[in-house]
Amino acid sequence: MNFHHAHSKPEIVSLAQAAAGLAMACLVLAGILGTVYKLVGPDGWIAMAFDRSLTTGGAALGSLLLLAACAWYAHGSARRHHLMPHFVAYSLAAAGALYIARFLLLQENL
Repeated sequence: MNFHHAHSKPEIVSLAQAAAGLAMACLVLAGILGTVYKLVGPDGWIAMAFDRSLTTGGAALGSLLLLAACAWYAHGSARRHHLMPHFVAYSLAAAGALYIARFLLLQENL
């Protein structure tokens, strides 16, 4: 037996895993940036809420803050807390993929 020879993955598999990780990180970043833009942009969700009236926009933002506070306060089982980061990351990656696809489709029509 040869104990000096280590069994490692071929380099191509490591490169593919690194490329997939980079693509996932880029999609998550695009999802975060796209969502923030959709929230605070000139035609974003906050502008649409305050477009109707000041009280309607304030009520909408207040209800969102209350919903976020309730979600933060609610404690679930340890299993749910373990799965939540994966759910958030994959949701942001899916949103990033949709934002990029929409951007590319709109660029094609110009």
